[in-house]
Amino acid sequence: MAREQLTRVATKGNRTLGFAFATGLVISLWSANAAIKSLFDTLNIVYGEQEKRGFFKLNAISLGFTVGGIFFVLAALGGVVVVPVVLQYVGLSKAADLLIRIGRWPALLIALALSCIYRFGPSREAPRWTWITRGSAAAALLWLAASGLFSFYAANFGTFNQTYGSLGAVIGFMTWLWISAIVVLLGAELNAEMEHQTARDTTTGRPEPLGVRGAKMADTVGRLSLDPRACGSHAMNSAPRD
Repeated sequence: MAREQLTRVATKGNRTLGFAFATGLVISLWSANAAIKSLFDTLNIVYGEQEKRGFFKLNAISLGFTVGGIFFVLAALGGVVVVPVVLQYVGLSKAADLLIRIGRWPALLIALALSCIYRFGPSREAPRWTWITRGSAAAALLWLAASGLFSFYAANFGTFNQTYGSLGAVIGFMTWLWISAIVVLLGAELNAEMEHQTARDTTTGRPEPLGVRGAKMADTVGRLSLDPRACGSHAMNSAPRD
């Protein structure tokens, strides 16, 4: 799918390509930054927060994640395209061994990147730093599986070019981004709920009592908490009163 689009681009003149590249780069950066801020807004909803950061701080954080996200997407796209080709030329047992030996490192890097997003994305008192959280680990594994399945589908059953013509590669890419966003939010939901089910202070700094920690998920305890030692009287105090 991408090969056909690249062939069409290669037939254009250098001047046309230069102008198109510059224009596309500016539009892409603006769109990517807007997408990152939209992701932050959604993470605020997941964590039950309102955006409290100023204009400059918010845009500085979003631009940093935008630049990092661009490099990550380029590397991820390379993996999505290359991995099925490599697995096609090796046996099934060798493929499984290859995925275990090599795939664990991308999984760890993805989990680390997701941990950064979950820590700095929401507008709240930052949680204590954890290299790999339950949400980031689950999201990383789910993202790798979903990306691999989507790559296999696009290569063998997808009809993006036949359906959308010259926009086929763009539609396929946007579909993959949508899948990735859903996975990121699922990991955030898991992290938020895990934090919501304990009365321990999960924010940075000196431990504070419930209600003054600056983060809704850390300031309240969910009713489904299964650990009475973690909740105790805090859960009773944080429950709504008539």
